[in-house]
Amino acid sequence: IVAGTKTAVVMVEGDGKFVSEDDMLEAIFFGHRSLQPIIDMQIEMREAVGKEKRHFLPAERDERLIKKATAIGEPLIKEVLSYGEKMVRQKKRSNAIDYIIESLKEEYEDRGREIKDAIYDLEKRLARHMILKEGKRIDGRSFNEVRPIECLVGILPRVHGTALFTRGETQAMVLTTLGTERDEQKIESIYGDSYRKFTFHYNFPPFSVGEAKRLGAPGRREIGHGALARRALLPVLLEKEDFPYTVRVVSEILESNGSSSMASVCGASLS
Repeated sequence: IVAGTKTAVVMVEGDGKFVSEDDMLEAIFFGHRSLQPIIDMQIEMREAVGKEKRHFLPAERDERLIKKATAIGEPLIKEVLSYGEKMVRQKKRSNAIDYIIESLKEEYEDRGREIKDAIYDLEKRLARHMILKEGKRIDGRSFNEVRPIECLVGILPRVHGTALFTRGETQAMVLTTLGTERDEQKIESIYGDSYRKFTFHYNFPPFSVGEAKRLGAPGRREIGHGALARRALLPVLLEKEDFPYTVRVVSEILESNGSSSMASVCGASLS
């Protein structure tokens, strides 16, 4: 699937086996070329019946406020960006913002939103400088350095396979259970009924990111990440003739700081 505008590709989604980079690029460009007749039609419709676009006027910037916020905040934000642990960094960041706002409170009362915007711009500049000039990411790692990885298997005795995959501050407990053909998932759609022998469920509880909220039904994120992980694993599954069992994999995200869906794929491969 390729989505785009007249001049650019906006989104690409798909799956498949190994292909060369040249073939992949040509497929994307082919998709973008195929979009042009539809985009031309949309432009014609807009010119015929569309409304004039509203003009966007950005808010005026108070350069004096920005300069003062930068002078106070730069050493604090530099220190914040040096912390590797996500929760510690978030706490330090919150404290730094509160301190900067309090320091400017007397002169810029009720302008906390503008001060926060100035701090956000400062963060972006400092993070960009770290990456381009110092060769470091926010948590201090270099470009070719991966987070610590730990893999444990066979943790729970009551299921057919388990794995605990940890990469940095992301951790997934992945459970695999086998069933018979009667356990296949029934899919009802406008195209008719079908049966799925491999099911992947992805659960992302609030505590995995340090939040306290109710546990409800799976949302779009959980469903989408589960579908993504399932598509990544399908090519390595045996054919039904060679492995007739129904497979259900459940990934429980215990902690998350980046790419928990790929942690689920790694854990499923181990389980």
